[in-house]
Amino acid sequence: MIRRWCVLSLTLAVLPLYAQTAPTAPTAPGQAAGGQPEEKIDLKFADTPVADAVAQVAAQIGVVAVVDAEITGKVTITRTVDKSDALLAVAGAAGGRPQRAPIFCSADEAKGGQEFKRVTTAKLALTQDTALADVAKQLEAATKVRVRCTSAVAALKVNLTVEEQALPAVLDAVAAKAGCKWVMGYVIAKIDPKQVLGALQSFDALPKDQQAQMFNDGFNNAINTFKQMSPADKQDTVNRIVAGIGRFAQTLQQMDPATRAQFSAAVQPLLNQFVPRFTQLDPGTQAALMPVVRALQQLK
Repeated sequence: MIRRWCVLSLTLAVLPLYAQTAPTAPTAPGQAAGGQPEEKIDLKFADTPVADAVAQVAAQIGVVAVVDAEITGKVTITRTVDKSDALLAVAGAAGGRPQRAPIFCSADEAKGGQEFKRVTTAKLALTQDTALADVAKQLEAATKVRVRCTSAVAALKVNLTVEEQALPAVLDAVAAKAGCKWVMGYVIAKIDPKQVLGALQSFDALPKDQQAQMFNDGFNNAINTFKQMSPADKQDTVNRIVAGIGRFAQTLQQMDPATRAQFSAAVQPLLNQFVPRFTQLDPGTQAALMPVVRALQQLK
């Protein structure tokens, strides 16, 4: 999920509109695996509560998704996007981003697999009936892995002891005890500046030729997609990017000075690559994107 905007997103400080740290197998823009044209999704939301919009899109694309409590408000978006970008587009409109996570859900809600790839262990020692939502919080606190529940199962009670073992095995035991399922789904959450910093530093550690290739491919694909938008969609996209930069800048200001200094140092090389490419764009595209360039000054 979320392929072609990743590099441009890093350039723009990994904005919540077009960023996700979990990589997927690379495919060409507009293509599904195997080179086939990717299915399109029409997004038509007008002042829709974000949880409702996410639920509708998740059902369309066949995944389980929950919205963190800190993501609130309503979304307005009218766009046609690739199926793999639909959840990201809605999350970005709400100032968040999708993150892969284990999610407890009912059997009726379960969609997708359990392809948990991190090597993480956990254990449980519950001495009384405990709500599944609280169990998820305990597991997250112990493993630093986001674990969530859908509202349909959050109040289910469990009481069990599980010796330390791989997290998926612990999730299996909890789900069996609660009488529910767990799948790898998506949590719509606010962006974490420290995760952004880690992504930027990982990018910076790549060989220079690989960095250049990734940047150029991402920039070209993002700009080509932007040019194909209607004038109204271009304006909507720019407005959301500018708003996203503003939100991220505010969040960054709440971090400690050392983290802010690290972020500034990590993002500057990408911004330096962005500027000359921007000046090569046609005057119309430059004018349309100029509010983004001005907003980026907040991140220096």
